[in-house]
Amino acid sequence: MAAAPIKKKGTLKQKLAEKEAAAKAAQENGDDSDEYDSDAVLDPREKARLDKERELKSDLNNAADLLGAAALGGLSSS
Repeated sequence: MAAAPIKKKGTLKQKLAEKEAAAKAAQENGDDSDEYDSDAVLDPREKARLDKERELKSDLNNAADLLGAAALGGLSSS
């Protein structure tokens, strides 16, 4: 039986510092792959409202797809 690979261990501070350093290096190299995240700047109540709105819209679209197929006749018994 093969042993499981050893995980790298480190403190949260170390990992955050590494991520921050990588992001800073990418920014200095002109790599702007990070897109603007509007959710990051919204207050929690506004973000929750928008999330709920998106979820409701998605649910309505899914229901319309399901019921739309049934309304078109689907399988007929004739």
